[in-house]
Amino acid sequence: MDNKKKILIGVIAIIVIATIAWTRSAISKEWKIRDNSVYCMEQIRIDHGEYLWGVSCAYAGKENKTYQYYGSFETEDNKVYNYNCEVIDENNVEVYYQEIIRGLETEKERIAACEEETKALIEYDNWDYTWNNEEEAWASFIRIWHVIYSKWWKKDEDDVECYIDMVDKSVNVGLSNYNKNWEVQEEVE
Repeated sequence: MDNKKKILIGVIAIIVIATIAWTRSAISKEWKIRDNSVYCMEQIRIDHGEYLWGVSCAYAGKENKTYQYYGSFETEDNKVYNYNCEVIDENNVEVYYQEIIRGLETEKERIAACEEETKALIEYDNWDYTWNNEEEAWASFIRIWHVIYSKWWKKDEDDVECYIDMVDKSVNVGLSNYNKNWEVQEEVE
């Protein structure tokens, strides 16, 4: 084998080895981010109970040896929290909570609470609401409305019923009449 072929084979071998090493490192990093987010959520469940709703968890980066996450959740007793979580390893997890006191006294606050619950339920990007009038029943409010939203490059729509219990300050959303409409198209001029 002449020198050119040996050099070419050597270069190809180095490229293959470097690609394998880089891929392994990237996969290992992603697994570490995933595993630490699980440790974070396990600690939140220990602190606030097994049943949580509207849970979000976003990776905020790594500082020194600490992986950082943030998000929000709602507990079984309808309390809403934002949190910051710092994870070194499975046994070193710190979570800082901030309870969000949701105002429900005005119609505007109730609409915002209904929108927030709907967004957490269907995780959409953009939306357009058609509101019906709010109805009051004893210590609760009910609003039925329609939402058209884009999610994962598609436009869909649902009817939404939002029920707000003023006694326990709970906001419950139900969806019906789901219509999968069309793919989002870029506007052509």
